[in-house]
Amino acid sequence: MDKAAFFAAIGQGNELKVFELLKQSPGLIASRLEGISPVLYACYQGQPALARELAAKVDLDIWEAAALDDVHAIQRVLAENGALVSLLARDGFSPLHLAAFFGAPAALKWLLGAGAEVNQSAANDAKVQPLHSAVANSDRESRLDCTQALLEAGAEVNARQAGGFTALHSAYHQKDQELIALLLAFGADTQACSDDGRLPKDLFQ
Repeated sequence: MDKAAFFAAIGQGNELKVFELLKQSPGLIASRLEGISPVLYACYQGQPALARELAAKVDLDIWEAAALDDVHAIQRVLAENGALVSLLARDGFSPLHLAAFFGAPAALKWLLGAGAEVNQSAANDAKVQPLHSAVANSDRESRLDCTQALLEAGAEVNARQAGGFTALHSAYHQKDQELIALLLAFGADTQACSDDGRLPKDLFQ
């Protein structure tokens, strides 16, 4: 019951409740919801400030560190086990996917330098590669930064995710002209059709 209430409070951004429950049951910080840690769950629920407060109570794992743009934590983890650099989490995402999606350019660039697989597909129904994750990031500045870094590292610009969508489809959906131009400069295909027959420009609505 405490675990359900704990994760519900995280999702609601109810810091008072979160830390009240932690005080009562300190072991909750090590609990998991479908394999997702409290820190990463806070990130997924759009609670970055709470994620950082929770992060201060644990030694971050590679996925948490990537999501929070914590290069020092990434270096610590990989110094102990370099094979973790491209390891998929329980939800199917690699550290590079998470750094890209959460707009963590410093972590993303460090992971690339450490040999992270730039075109690794997620082991879940989304089937996204890190490039797809980057263009889906809601913060425009870090979205561009991460996308460019991935492209320069050899990301396949026309890779397909579930539904046959490419990064260019997402860029048009975001209505981000600078991102569209960046992808086109790296050879994005304007005629790439999704599985339901839509061109990238069809998502600019």
